[in-house]
Amino acid sequence: MTFLFPPSLRRLAAAAAYLSVTLLTACGGGSDPTVPDTTTVAADTDVPQSQAVTTAALKLPLSAKQLLEFASDWTKSHEAAPQGVPLWFDWARQGRVGAGNTVPAGFTAMTGWAQSFWIQGTTTVVDTLSVRGHQTLVCAGAERRWTLVQGGDITGATFHPDYSDNTAVPPLSFTQSGGIASLSYPVAMAYHFWPASGRVALPAGPLCGVLVLVEAKATRAPGVAPASNGKSNLLIGLGGDYWLSTTAPWSGYDTNADIGIGRLKFVGPDWKWYGMTTASSTDLRRLAADGYTVATR
Repeated sequence: MTFLFPPSLRRLAAAAAYLSVTLLTACGGGSDPTVPDTTTVAADTDVPQSQAVTTAALKLPLSAKQLLEFASDWTKSHEAAPQGVPLWFDWARQGRVGAGNTVPAGFTAMTGWAQSFWIQGTTTVVDTLSVRGHQTLVCAGAERRWTLVQGGDITGATFHPDYSDNTAVPPLSFTQSGGIASLSYPVAMAYHFWPASGRVALPAGPLCGVLVLVEAKATRAPGVAPASNGKSNLLIGLGGDYWLSTTAPWSGYDTNADIGIGRLKFVGPDWKWYGMTTASSTDLRRLAADGYTVATR
């Protein structure tokens, strides 16, 4: 089976095996990250033209306070240690910004994604993960306009938590209906997913922020005692990649660059929004107040 993976998580040490599938993600190594300045707008103005955009403004079901909380995640540790992720990875303890709002020269496409891990010490599959509303929004141009560029159903696969080889297999279970995907995966693995619609062309103009969102909840297996934290043994985090084009194959680090690898948080028993953003507080407040438009292909 051939999978299509976005490859932002792949900054392994040179000794780690390269992943060879078209869009496979892997993970980063190195020292602990410094806290990035997510208020800085990219200076890169060589951003390609994209899709036409509708004019009707839509609103997110999120308040400015909720959006600003996503921006503050860069300064905080993960809510728990992800099982199987080496501590020397530069995102093992907290999220980190990669390219941020600066699009690499010549790159014309992007994608949002998400990843889920079991917390350290989990020995049994005790929770099922459900997700919905996965979407990517971009702030761009002189008018600093927000545009929804991705949304809809997801696709993904199960990987080793360190993404150290090309092993990508289906989860233990996966169903998707009515916009809701529910799945389970082994405790020795991680689940990585992204929009089934694939990569999208970048909007015109310099970027002022990326926002990736998803709603998630966990369902405890029948007969298993509730989690001691009142939530689950599952973590979820979001991120994104820039790509050379919407169809470019992965080729070392020549055709892709990660935007950022977001903070991992516990998944609870009720639907909750999770996000990763590189936008400033000003642009996030404007998104909450003024809404966004929708890109059309």
